[in-house]
Amino acid sequence: MIRKVRESLSGKKYLVVLDDVWQTYVWDAIKEKSRRQRSAMKHQFDLHPAAAGDYRTKIITDVLKLNYDGLPQRLKPCFLYFGIFPKDYEISAKELILLWIAEGYISREDVAEEYLCELVDPSLVQVVSKRRDGGIKTCRIHDLLHGLCISEGGAIMY
Repeated sequence: MIRKVRESLSGKKYLVVLDDVWQTYVWDAIKEKSRRQRSAMKHQFDLHPAAAGDYRTKIITDVLKLNYDGLPQRLKPCFLYFGIFPKDYEISAKELILLWIAEGYISREDVAEEYLCELVDPSLVQVVSKRRDGGIKTCRIHDLLHGLCISEGGAIMY
């Protein structure tokens, strides 16, 4: 199987996305392999630094869009709601949950807390602080995800 994959990808450009890799030994192995590959590389991108940055941002945005597209339908409006807050804004989970309920996305606080945790699991939402009982007190989303919320939310509105 490995040989077949290697042959089919040989000489082609591709992007590998690893999701839910939590064991440090896996990351160590990837870093070591990556280090050896970089030292053996014969080809380099000849991009202007600004173009390279735009290219990287485009790739990252596309990957984040895949994460959004993979969300269950019930979580999508809750995720997009983060777009109403300013970038880098620390959001009170209690306030957010009450807003979701007021909008009619969810009818119960306990379900809303579960939805928020489901958005944290794939790293779409970052926990900033926790309550004493371990629940989420405040959260935020990354700038690129904020842009995704606004663009996807706007696409739905029009």
